Amino acid sequence: MELQDPYLFRHFNSKQYAYSFFGKSNVRTFIYKNGLLDKAKSLHELGELVLNYLDRKIAQEWILEGERCDEIYKSKGATFVSYYDPLYPNLLKEIYDPPLVLFCIGSIEVLKSDFIAIVGTRKASPVSLFATNQLVHSIFIDSLKNQLNRDSTCIQQDFFHEVNLKDSLGGKGIVSGMALGIDREAMATAIDLGLPTLGILGTPVYTEYPYSNRSLYAKMKNSKNGLLVSELLPYDHYAKWTFPMRNRIITGIAKSVYLMETPAQSGAMSSANNAIEQNKEIFIFDHPIQFNNDGGKNLLEDGANPIQFPDLGIRGNIFHITELMNQSKYQLYQDLVVQLKLDENSGKAKNLGGGYYFIF
Repeated sequence: MELQDPYLFRHFNSKQYAYSFFGKSNVRTFIYKNGLLDKAKSLHELGELVLNYLDRKIAQEWILEGERCDEIYKSKGATFVSYYDPLYPNLLKEIYDPPLVLFCIGSIEVLKSDFIAIVGTRKASPVSLFATNQLVHSIFIDSLKNQLNRDSTCIQQDFFHEVNLKDSLGGKGIVSGMALGIDREAMATAIDLGLPTLGILGTPVYTEYPYSNRSLYAKMKNSKNGLLVSELLPYDHYAKWTFPMRNRIITGIAKSVYLMETPAQSGAMSSANNAIEQNKEIFIFDHPIQFNNDGGKNLLEDGANPIQFPDLGIRGNIFHITELMNQSKYQLYQDLVVQLKLDENSGKAKNLGGGYYFIF
C-alpha cells in the first residue's frame, strides 16, 4: 500500500526524518506487534508502513512531536543511529525488542567494537571493585596482545602509561550502565586505558544521572573512545522501570556478560535474567568477603561460569590487617601500616578498603 496523504508523505519522502518519532513508546510497540521491522529496509520505508495505519491527526501530532524532540537532542549535541544504519550493532538486532533509534552523545565509531558487558551492584564491596579494575586491565592486555602481537609477559604495569588503544576502535570494548559501584569502576578504568567505552543510560542521553558521576560523564564526552547511548526521548520520565529496560540493551549488545557482585534482588540480577534470555555467556565473580553476592551464587549453582583472581592473571591472597598483624614482626599497628604503604608504592600490596589488603 502506498502512502496517500501528501502531508505525511512529505515528511517521510525527505532525508530529514523525525528520528524521535520512532523512539515514541507506542510507535515502537505498534511496530513490534505488527512485525513491521523486518518488512522495511530503511527508516523511510518503516515510516511509510506505520503511517498507513495511523489516523491522520494522530500521525501529524506524533510527527511534529518527534521533530521537536529531534531539535532538542540536536541542541544537546546528540546524533542518531537507526536500526537500519550500518553502525547499528548486529547483536542488538537479535534481541526480542531492539531499540529503533539510538540517541548518542560521543563518538559513534565506538559502536564498531565488540563489547564485553561488566555490571554489578551500586553498593559494591572493595574486593569486587578491585576485581572489576583488574578484569578491565586484563581485557586491555588482551587487546594489546592482539594489537602489538607481543606476549603478555612483556607488558608491565608501567607500560600502560606508554601504550594505549586510542586509535584502535573496532577492538574489544566495555559496555555498562553508568551507575555507581561496579559500573563506574568498569567504565572509569576502561576510558582511562583508552578502551572503547559504551555507557547505556536509563535516562535521556544528555541527562547526567547520577550527578555524582559527572566527572566520568565529562571523560566519556571528551574522549574519542567514549559514547553515551539512550533509547529514551527528552520528555520521557526516567524512573525505576527505565533502568531494567536499559539493561536489555547492555546485555544485548555484548558477546559476554560479567557480573562482579549480584544481590538476589538487584538491577544486576535483572541484567543476568536478560543475558540468560538472550543466550549470552555469563561469568560470575564470587569471593567470601563480598557484601552481598547471593544472586551470583545462585547463578553459579545454575551453571554460570565462575571467575576468580587467577583467571585475571593475578597471583596473591587477601588478608585483613588483623591477620597481617598476627603474622608480622611489628608490635604496633602504625608500624605495620607504614610497611603496607611502602608495599603499595612498590606494587607488592593493594589496599582494598575495610581493613583488607591484597598481597601480591
